[in-house]
Amino acid sequence: MLALAILAGTPGEAAATTTAGTLQASLSQTLASFDRLAASLPKAASAPAPAPRTELDKLSAERDRQLVEDYAEFDEEDEVREAARKALDSSDPDAIKEFLAHGEAEARQRAKDKNNGTDVKNRQQIEAMRGTGDPVFNAEVERVLKGDARAREDFLAFGADIARTQDKKNAQSAKERAAELRKRVEMLVASGGPEVKKAAAAALATNDDKAIAEFLDKGYLVAEHKDAEARAAHEKALKEAQEAADKLRDLAEKAARAAAARTKLIAVHGDAVKALKEASNRWLLRLRSRARRTGCSRPTSPARLCPPTRVSRPRQPARWTSPPGLRGPPRSRLPRPRSRRTFSSKRA
Repeated sequence: MLALAILAGTPGEAAATTTAGTLQASLSQTLASFDRLAASLPKAASAPAPAPRTELDKLSAERDRQLVEDYAEFDEEDEVREAARKALDSSDPDAIKEFLAHGEAEARQRAKDKNNGTDVKNRQQIEAMRGTGDPVFNAEVERVLKGDARAREDFLAFGADIARTQDKKNAQSAKERAAELRKRVEMLVASGGPEVKKAAAAALATNDDKAIAEFLDKGYLVAEHKDAEARAAHEKALKEAQEAADKLRDLAEKAARAAAARTKLIAVHGDAVKALKEASNRWLLRLRSRARRTGCSRPTSPARLCPPTRVSRPRQPARWTSPPGLRGPPRSRLPRPRSRRTFSSKRA
């Protein structure tokens, strides 16, 4: 610039002015090139170098990174998981600390704002499903309406289909169960007691699965109790009849034994009377024979014996022959022959 000023003050200013403009333009371009070159060069660090990290800092950084990895993998909100993954992938060493300090809360707020709008729609959609399905589906609808937004979202995604499938399985199981219960009632009609048969036939006549189930649950016990009482009464009557029959049989046996004993007694008595009569006849015959030999005309009884004749043979005592079945008369009742002295005195 100093050279240009000197040249401008010299003679021939017109020519000098043109040359000076050209040189000035060239100098400006050169300075601009230097500026671009200086801008492309790395800047010198104005801040001092960071202090070396201690072992405690390393452990803290490792723990923070593990926590952010857990957020990225297991958190329920998509926004939080995405923010955690960005912090992990960032080259900024302070990205993880920034996420833990502010990023996680901001991501969760964004998820909440998003869910609030979506949950309103989900709730409206689920409320329209009230009372439109079977028991499991209706119960699940009521449950998710009382639950959180995640439960309603899951219900619309897959829970409703699962509930409907379960209702179908339950309906199929209920039909199979009803058929099985009907078979049981039919078996009771065929093999039960009188009251059970009557109640089972009445339940089958309704052709209602609930009535059949109620009969097996309550009615069967009542009917079976009545049949049990009837059986107990019948068994008691049979037992009493059997006891009466046993008593009659014992009485008949005793009467038969008594009749047999009476028959035997009558037979023995008849034999005894016959034997006694025969013995009496034999005695009378002997008396008559003796009377004929002695010439006594009154041999009517043992008390009126005729006087015996003298014989040379010794006198034999009288003997009593007992008839069959009878004992002989006592010795004191046998007739005693009178002595010769007494007989002689009476004759005198």
